Amino acid sequence: MRFIQMMPILLLVTATAAAAESSSAINMAGDGQNAVVDQRMANSAHVSIDQIGQFNRADVKQSGASDVATVLSDGQNQDHLVRQSGQSANTVSLQSFGASNQSTILQNGIAGINDVVLLQSGSNNIANLQQEAIAGSNSINLVQAGNDNLAALVQTGADNSIDLTQNGDANGASVTQTGTGLGFALTQNGGAQIIVTQTSPGG
Repeated sequence: MRFIQMMPILLLVTATAAAAESSSAINMAGDGQNAVVDQRMANSAHVSIDQIGQFNRADVKQSGASDVATVLSDGQNQDHLVRQSGQSANTVSLQSFGASNQSTILQNGIAGINDVVLLQSGSNNIANLQQEAIAGSNSINLVQAGNDNLAALVQTGADNSIDLTQNGDANGASVTQTGTGLGFALTQNGGAQIIVTQTSPGG
């Protein structure tokens, strides 16, 4: 039996008028869905979570200025965690289709802008993404299309970019960027493994 379930856990505490702007829109269809949204320290932050299927989980916490998170999870047993904090704009857009996909996205902006676009399709894909922006923007564009892919991407600094596509099964990528103005782009087509560390002067 399929039914519509609207059971967000929403905590919204406003300390000052300047921190009052936040919104949440959560739509869930299926069985055993779980969504947690915490905007207690959000300013202009807004969250939109859609979960379709069974036993999907999304957990979003925003503690900053202009945080935006959009999560769409369509399938079963998917688990996504987003943590956004800082003094500037953080943006996450996540779409996950399949079974048992996982993502952890951590963003912290200090007078900077973070940006993540993540697409997962298949089963047992794992994405661990971390961004620390310092006076500039960092961007990650990750596509995982297949099964059992793993991506661990870390950016610290400003104006860094990662564009990674994992096609097929059992790809693994660990990319770390520390510094300013670093760029990395790669497509993996099944069974590929790579570890990359990029550092700019002063990073």
